Amino acid sequence: MPETGWRVETADEHAEVPVELPEQLRGAIAAAPGLDCVGFFDQDDFVYGVNRVAGADRWDAVLRLGVRLAVAWRGLDREVQPLRTGRLIRTVLDAEGGAVFCETVRPGRHVIGTVAAAASVAERERADAALAGVVDHLRAADRLPTQNHGGFADEGPAIPAAEPVLRSSGPDDILAALLPTLSLDGLHGLAYYARGDRLAAADCFDSPELSRFHELATPEDRRTLYNTLGHELAGLANQLNQATSEALGGPLHRIVLDVQQGAIYYRRLPRQHYLVGVTLDQTRVRHTDHQMHALAQHLTSP
Repeated sequence: MPETGWRVETADEHAEVPVELPEQLRGAIAAAPGLDCVGFFDQDDFVYGVNRVAGADRWDAVLRLGVRLAVAWRGLDREVQPLRTGRLIRTVLDAEGGAVFCETVRPGRHVIGTVAAAASVAERERADAALAGVVDHLRAADRLPTQNHGGFADEGPAIPAAEPVLRSSGPDDILAALLPTLSLDGLHGLAYYARGDRLAAADCFDSPELSRFHELATPEDRRTLYNTLGHELAGLANQLNQATSEALGGPLHRIVLDVQQGAIYYRRLPRQHYLVGVTLDQTRVRHTDHQMHALAQHLTSP
């Protein structure tokens, strides 16, 4: 790699970096200076990668994390299957000590990238988007179409302005924060949890404009399924915290489970409270992530 401080890492002396990939990695590095490691995994095994972190210990920790995430991907993929929104294609685990992005080229083949603690929110997003571009390149080489990881490649056409049909339950003070955030072009569902118990929920699944997303599951089905997953996310976050603590440090405050049709978002709040958000529109995954960030900031501001 031409960038100062970067070095190529391989599983062994026989591993080969694909000839066409370095150019894609150079582009990713230029677009996202916050990226410090990129690893390629096949069937849970590290194959090759590039690394610019200081010291072997940090790389070794990232490598172990990559293997754990490649293995954990199967369990996460099973968790989202009942939602009828397709397979898991991208996972984001974000902590104060850094972030890791796990992108799926195809089942069993993953690209994992990391940023360090110093990376800002914008730098983390640029790293995420750059990695998605590398994955698109690998999929194209396999004659596979883009899956629009993170909604970075295609934000879709403008959504006609219309009032969403809202359904909600819970205390008025919590709903006052949740309801204004729901929209047809972003967050379609929200729930507020305390220690795994749901305190409030709201969605716009009944809106006619969203009917195209309900071919495999009715709005009522979705409410039940997302409520079940929402309860489970507290335990899932704890498990992922254990997997990432060595490489990232500190508890995870943001998790994104990006599926083929939309995404599920987890945002940690103080006192063991957390938010769960949903979009059913893959083209609006990035926009919805921004909405979740703004809502979490609003709920935690003095």
